[in-house]
Order: sequence, then C-alpha cells, then structure tokens
Amino acid sequence: TYKIGNNITNNFSIRFIDSCRFMAISLSKLATNLITPGLEKFRETNKVFISEDFSLVTRKGVYPLQVHGQLGKIRRTLPRKDDFYSTLKEKHIKDLDYEHATSVWSHFGCKTLGEYSDLYLKIDVLLLADVFENFRDICIATYGLDPAFYFTAPGFSFDCLLKHTKINLELLTDYDITTSVDKLYSALRARCIHVVFRVLRLQPVYITIRLL
Repeated sequence: TYKIGNNITNNFSIRFIDSCRFMAISLSKLATNLITPGLEKFRETNKVFISEDFSLVTRKGVYPLQVHGQLGKIRRTLPRKDDFYSTLKEKHIKDLDYEHATSVWSHFGCKTLGEYSDLYLKIDVLLLADVFENFRDICIATYGLDPAFYFTAPGFSFDCLLKHTKINLELLTDYDITTSVDKLYSALRARCIHVVFRVLRLQPVYITIRLL
C-alpha cells in the first residue's frame, strides 16, 4: 500500500526506463537545450534549489571519477584539475569546467569529496528528470502519446505512425512474405551481434560496465 498525496492505493507500479533509448545524446547537451531566459523548463530542479543556485545547477556537473575509488569520501579538498582526467574519453576537462566545479564546491560549502559527490548526483538526477519531462511534454503535445509508457523510441515511433496514418495492419498470411520477413529479421539480428562484438574488442572495460 502506498500513499500519494492524500490518496492511499494498492495500484502502484514502478517502471525503469533507459532515457538513452529515447535520447541518445549526452545529458550535458540535453540540459543545455532546456535553457531559456526564464529557466521555466527546469521544473524539478526548481523544487529543490533556489534561484541563487540556478547558474550552477542548470548544467551538467563534472566529477573526478578516476580518483573516487582511491580517495573516496574522506578527501577534504576539491581534487586538482589533472584528477578530472577521463580515461574513457582520454582527455582532460576544460578550464571552464574546473572553474565550475570550484564554484559549486565553494557555493554549496562542500567539506568533503563525499558531500560534493552527493550534490553532483542530486543535480544529475534532477537534470535528467527535467529533460525527460520536457521530452514527454513535447511528445504528448505533438503526437498525443506519452513516451513514459514505452521502453524505446522505435516502439513509441511505431505507435505514432499507426495513430496518425490510421493504418490497420493486416496479419501476414502469405508464406513467401512471412519467410522473407523472418530472413530479414535474422540478418538484422546477426548484424547487430556483429557490431556489438566489434565494439567489445575496442572498448571491453566500458562495454562490460554498461552491460552490467
């Protein structure tokens, strides 16, 4: 039994959706697309942070992922710029990004890397919520369908196609056509597997983490 507002209900479900299945772009770029003069699209962020914080929390933060496992939450100063080096991207962060990290650490009074980590994750989650809610608003207004009820963009797009063309799909009854479709499906699946294994050879560590 769950209580939502003043209502108590047994009809409650949780669905985990990968936003990358709909928007295969970095959160940094997606958050930048939400910026307007009034910042009204950051609805979830606005519920947690005050207006004085907005210049720091309406963009993707930066985090020293490489040193977190070594220094953990006991580090009491912001790591050096060199510690923000990304082994995945094989490059250092820009000076402006490090200045942003310094401003966030100072503005929110972080005393340890653990506090900075918690803040970084909070901002990340809120930005992703704002991005996806804005995406939902656009899809509902444009197509009259809510992407939150789908698992991938192709599935959502297919229903948009059916709704707006008003086409009634017929079942495949011709043996030759059915066989051709099966062969095409098998070929596409084999191609996808080939691409995955090719990427695995190039980036084994990263892919292993993503698959877990």
